[in-house]
Amino acid sequence: MSAIAWTQPRAARTSLLRRLASQEALLAIAIIALVIVVGAINPRFLAARNLSDILLGNAYVAVAAIGLAVVCGLPELHNHPECVAIRRN
Repeated sequence: MSAIAWTQPRAARTSLLRRLASQEALLAIAIIALVIVVGAINPRFLAARNLSDILLGNAYVAVAAIGLAVVCGLPELHNHPECVAIRRN
């Protein structure tokens, strides 16, 4: 380990590890790893046209997810069954 790592407070190091071990961080790492592996196997995967098709094909899912996030953020709908189910996970 470097001298900088030893001088950092222990709480800061554990906080960083906790953030990297979160589900969101692990999902992002897994997606990046998959893109790198598939891009290495088939370079056409990273072509601009293919990435555009992937994003446009899944745009409706992104719109629905953003809408659900907005709805679950409203105080009036805080106890809506769909929002409660999302918060449990």
